[in-house]
Amino acid sequence: MFKQVNLLILFLLGAIGFILSSESGAARRGLPLVSDTMQNVRINSDNTTQIQNEEMIAINPLNPDQVVAVWRDFRLGYRRVGYGYSINGGASWTDALFFSGAYFPDYFWESDPGLGVDKNGNFIAHTLCIDPVNNSSDICVYRSIDGGQNWSAPTQVVGADFGFEDKQWMATDRSSSANTDNIYFAWTRFPDFANTRIMFAKSEDTAQTWSYAQLSDGINSVQWPTVTVDDTGKIYVAWGRYSPPSIRMRTSLDGVSFTSEQTVVSTQAAFTTLKGSVGTFSFAALEADISDSSPFQGNVYIAYMDKILGDADIYFIKSTNRGVSWSTPLRINDDASSNGKDQFHPWLSVNEDGVISVIFFDRRNDAANLYYDLYLTQSFDGGSSWTPNLRISNASSFPETQLSASLIAGFDPEKQPISASPLAELLGEYIGVSSVDRQVNMIWTDTRSGNQDAYGSRFSGFYPPVLQAPANGANTSDKTPQLQWLSVPAYDTASTFNLQIAGDPNFSVVETTITGLAVNSYQIDTLNYLSNGIHYWRVKGFDTGGDSSLYSKPFSLTVYTEGDANSDGIISLSDVIFLVNYIFKSGSPAPVPLIAGDPNCDNQITLSDVIRLVNYIFNKPGDWAPCTHT
Repeated sequence: MFKQVNLLILFLLGAIGFILSSESGAARRGLPLVSDTMQNVRINSDNTTQIQNEEMIAINPLNPDQVVAVWRDFRLGYRRVGYGYSINGGASWTDALFFSGAYFPDYFWESDPGLGVDKNGNFIAHTLCIDPVNNSSDICVYRSIDGGQNWSAPTQVVGADFGFEDKQWMATDRSSSANTDNIYFAWTRFPDFANTRIMFAKSEDTAQTWSYAQLSDGINSVQWPTVTVDDTGKIYVAWGRYSPPSIRMRTSLDGVSFTSEQTVVSTQAAFTTLKGSVGTFSFAALEADISDSSPFQGNVYIAYMDKILGDADIYFIKSTNRGVSWSTPLRINDDASSNGKDQFHPWLSVNEDGVISVIFFDRRNDAANLYYDLYLTQSFDGGSSWTPNLRISNASSFPETQLSASLIAGFDPEKQPISASPLAELLGEYIGVSSVDRQVNMIWTDTRSGNQDAYGSRFSGFYPPVLQAPANGANTSDKTPQLQWLSVPAYDTASTFNLQIAGDPNFSVVETTITGLAVNSYQIDTLNYLSNGIHYWRVKGFDTGGDSSLYSKPFSLTVYTEGDANSDGIISLSDVIFLVNYIFKSGSPAPVPLIAGDPNCDNQITLSDVIRLVNYIFNKPGDWAPCTHT
């Protein structure tokens, strides 16, 4: 008889529920992106709709306020190379264009810029100077002794026509070895635009004269070399091989004799076209730790893109024995793996304390995997672990921006190599980062103005705290939970913290702000307990000098009462009606969280839960109180 009464009540309430609850739950809408408040500065000053891309940046190690940048620049309607200098750490810039044609009349195009700085604070820029009429090229080298304000006349690395020289890279020896101040170049030679080979050049007289070596066999297709020098003066040259796809390397102690070619790591492909016609290479962003003050001096690092999990990710490998062997690849972008979101165009820098900074383009914020942002991650332990990825760009960029018709009119890709084309990949092929002490300057291709521009930002090494517990997305019936976080070891050690709690992920309406916390946790008290529903919390750190980090990315926490299916804070017939509709009526909203509608704790919502609530509400004898989920 008791069971029959319960069922009668159930069906009566169910009928009422169908009448009272006629609308289905509203579809969940996408939430606006929470952006970090990093300063972004446009570096090129032109207001044309032409494109700027393929950027590099360098900080003067003797004066970190002095920063220089270079980029590929089409402001005049054809490819040139722009340069900019800043005397305030990258907050503002002055820019102009190189012009190799003033010195070498046939080479009136310039492209593929790179940049370095020697141990004395002199900047060295290099460009691919191109004769577009005869499809030939050379490497032009410029020097500046005044922070990039003025530049020497260019010198040429090759000085003869051996075909098309492409995608050069440079390293300066900043060690205290016998090779100190040497300049090294590696590049790809296209003889008759076939049978590519990796070439190498060395200068011992500030880029005036050169000696040469060929590093690859000229049979297997290769491209995109990079070069670095370690603290002993040892030279490392890495490049991409198409078949089998891999990153290859040779090393040398003198720039004359090289070790045999070795495979550093296998890749899924040497070249990949990502969504939006974005061409990407699995090149080696390569740098050695040369600093006497670094605990990791002598390590050599590579960051690269690969698609072994389906979408493009950024991987990191290192050698702790001067290139003899390499570590297992470590994925360093921290979004969910195989989520269909691409990361690409990595670059890497190591500062004098051994801190590794890696930047890359990232599409995690776009469900369509098209818009991209710039992200940064750092390692303070020689590449074993990495800080949470930090969004640097405060506006997402769209890659398929309109290109000027003057750039593409009359271009025939069958007659010109990609490196001589007006486009040479939609977004260019690389971006840049440089780090000195706590300062990290970055440069990238940004389309927020409707065309491609060179944008920069400086990060000063104070990471936001890392939220720990409750875990992001956690559900709890505890209205006074303890919130916990960790400081990221960096140049500034947080001594106090500010905590904010809000009802929305944008923190447009802040419920609670707690300031001056001297510990890495906060216990919510009974006088200020959390109400039922979704709460968002975040933390920022302050050092003893008053400098602060950004706020952490917020965690969400859903507070609920067992049996309170409709989240109104009480258990009543409304919850019974809510559950009846959820069980029987298609489209009715679900309890939030789902376990709030599971008062018998069997991890499913059925009629048994409705019966339990009815008996509890009407004080039927027996243990009908909602259980506690664990």
